[in-house]
Amino acid sequence: MHQVHLRGSGGSAHGLSSPRDADWREQAACRNYDPEIWHPLGLDQPGLMSPATAAAVDLAKAVCRRCPVADRCRDWAISSGERHGVWGGMTPRERNDYANATGVIR
Repeated sequence: MHQVHLRGSGGSAHGLSSPRDADWREQAACRNYDPEIWHPLGLDQPGLMSPATAAAVDLAKAVCRRCPVADRCRDWAISSGERHGVWGGMTPRERNDYANATGVIR
């Protein structure tokens, strides 16, 4: 299990090491959607993303924008090294850029 230290957060991210950490998933806006929405084919090849893949990414991000735990989801994805799918409203490349820009330790 990985831990992440976020500047200014004062603690670890949501590596699901305790019951409290798992609670954020119960509050997620995506919990009643098909998981495939967050893992569209072609997402791992951003330069070659088809219009259908881009539309699926946009749909996933729209759900994430209204999610009360999107930041926790993003932080979990970064801390666990998740390299696939949309998590916390970000694609893998966006999460990587965010982690680098904010100094997140993976």
